Amino acid sequence: MKTILIVMPVQEPHRQYLESIAAGCRCVCSTPQTVTREEVAEAEIILGNVPPALLAGAEKLEWIQLNSAGFDAYVKPGILRPDVLLTCATGAYGLAVAEGMLAMTLALCRKLDLYAKNQAEHLWRAEGAITSVWGSTTLV
Repeated sequence: MKTILIVMPVQEPHRQYLESIAAGCRCVCSTPQTVTREEVAEAEIILGNVPPALLAGAEKLEWIQLNSAGFDAYVKPGILRPDVLLTCATGAYGLAVAEGMLAMTLALCRKLDLYAKNQAEHLWRAEGAITSVWGSTTLV
């Protein structure tokens, strides 16, 4: 029976779904902060980001699916055996990053941080000229 170590936030319905599609496998849930070397050593599959230092002795590991786009820490010498499949979440966060950049651009143009601080301090004053993105060119 394969062991799947899930080291990412999962709510109960998600955990149940993962267990239902992984019939014949044992699913173990943990977090990056609480995962143990023993849990990593027993896993054939890891879903999520475990501290890379725990992977050095993972002899049973066949596949690790990171829940981050970045994977640099996992390809350093001595972290994973060459035969371990490493996949990451490249592309999964594109929309969220784009929306975040748009929100920050508008917030900076409108000085929303200054006005929010003023509001919290019950200050009602102008913070100078604001800009508009209409007709502008923005470099990100």
